[in-house]
Amino acid sequence: MKLYTDVIQVRKAIIEGSFFNSEKIEAASQEDREEVVRIIAQLPDFLEDGFEDNIFLLQKALRLDPNNPVVYQMLGEYEDNSEAELFFWNKIANSKYESIIKTLLEEEGPDIWEKEGARKLLKDKAAYGELLLRRGYPKEAIPEYQKIFDLDPKDHLNLKGFYGASLLEEQEYEAFEELLECSKGVQSRAEHLFNHALYLYRKEGGRNPKANRLLVEADKLNEYISLYLIEYDMSVDLKDFLRKDLLGPQREAMSYIRYAGYLWRETKGTKRWLHNFHRAMKKGK
Repeated sequence: MKLYTDVIQVRKAIIEGSFFNSEKIEAASQEDREEVVRIIAQLPDFLEDGFEDNIFLLQKALRLDPNNPVVYQMLGEYEDNSEAELFFWNKIANSKYESIIKTLLEEEGPDIWEKEGARKLLKDKAAYGELLLRRGYPKEAIPEYQKIFDLDPKDHLNLKGFYGASLLEEQEYEAFEELLECSKGVQSRAEHLFNHALYLYRKEGGRNPKANRLLVEADKLNEYISLYLIEYDMSVDLKDFLRKDLLGPQREAMSYIRYAGYLWRETKGTKRWLHNFHRAMKKGK
C-alpha cells in the first residue's frame, strides 16, 4: 500500500478507497493489531489541532491493518464524509464476512444461525445495512439486506420489521414486494405483518380484506402492537421504552412503535382503522 506524504493525496485516497487491500484482509500478526491500538490511543481528539499529523498516523495504522474499521471511522470523521466509512464496510462485507458465512453454511447448514457466534457475522452485515439507511443510501442498503435474508431466510436477527419500515419510508415499494416474496413459506413476526398490512392499506387507498386478515394474524402474535399504536398515539418516549417492568412482547411492541409508529400516524385513516379492528375483535367478528 502506498504511503502518501501529502495530505491532499491522503484525502483523495480515502474517498477513492485506495487504502483498501483486498489481498490483506486482516493484520499479519497480533503484534500489528496491538501496534494499531497504540497508534489510535495516542491520537488526540479530532476537534483539537494537529489534523495533518493525525491523518498521517492513521495512514501508518492502515499499513499494519488495512481494513481496520476503527481507523476508517476516524478517517471518515476527520473528513466529515461518511463515504470513507461506507467504502470500507462495503468492501469488507463483500469479502471477509460473506466468505466466512458461505463456508459455515456449506459445512453446517442453516442451523448454524442458532449459534450466537455465527449470528455475530450477520450482525456485522446488518450494522452496515442500517448504517447505509441512516446515512441516506437506501438503494445501496437494499442488496445488503437481500443478501442477509438469502443467507438466513428465518431472520434470526428479526431485521424484517425495521428494514420493511425503512423501505416504506423511502417508498421503495418494489424492494418491499421482494421482501414479501422472500418471506413466503417462512414464519413471520408480528412487526413484519403489521408493515405488510400498512403497505396494502396504502396501496389500496384504505382498508381491504387481506390487510384486515394480516392485522388479525399479527395481533395473535403480539396483541400489544395495535394497542400501543392507539394508546401511545403512534409514538413512544425513550423513558417508556426503557421501563424495566416491560415483558418481552411489550418491549417488542415499544420497539416497533419507535421505528415505525410515525408511518402509521402519517397515513390518513389508520387510527380509525385500528379502532374499528379492535371493536370487531371484541365482538368476535
